[in-house]
Amino acid sequence: MLGESGDFSEEFPLRLIKVADPRFGKSRNVEVKLDTTLPKIIKMRNELKELKNVLPSVKLDIKRGKVFVGEKEIDFAPIEFCYYRYFVELKLSGMEVSENFLKKIIEFHKETFSEYDSVRQSLEEMLNKGWGLSTNTFRSNISKLNKKLFAALNNESLCKLFSIKADGKRGARFYGIEASKEKFKIR
Repeated sequence: MLGESGDFSEEFPLRLIKVADPRFGKSRNVEVKLDTTLPKIIKMRNELKELKNVLPSVKLDIKRGKVFVGEKEIDFAPIEFCYYRYFVELKLSGMEVSENFLKKIIEFHKETFSEYDSVRQSLEEMLNKGWGLSTNTFRSNISKLNKKLFAALNNESLCKLFSIKADGKRGARFYGIEASKEKFKIR
């Protein structure tokens, strides 16, 4: 199992040797043949690498507040756009929504949606009063954003890669996007 698992370098393949039991003839070392499943594992690994290169890129147009997965536009509300941009650029951990998160959302909102003052003003008031963002509001916005992403893409595999996920136990959750940073273009 170890030999066929792929937990070795292809340049320096693992060799398994077994010793023939002297009860059944002359004792000698015999190399174990490792070619039944190993080629399938290597082929599947190579196919997975190729598929990752075929995945569409995600483009965030900061000036217009638009998100595109490949050629599909995701119709995010301004605050959802700011959340998504946050998770493309950074990660968030823990149960509390930090003051830095709220500051960054306000900054992104001001940069992209300068004409939508009312939403931003309420966020700035919360920040000035030291209230912070409630976890219910935070989770609600993430849920709405992910639903729009799923509806637009209509592809479960792509949605799993590009949606915002929570990982970890209650009180120690990490939020992030699974797809690699190379798949995102911010302009």
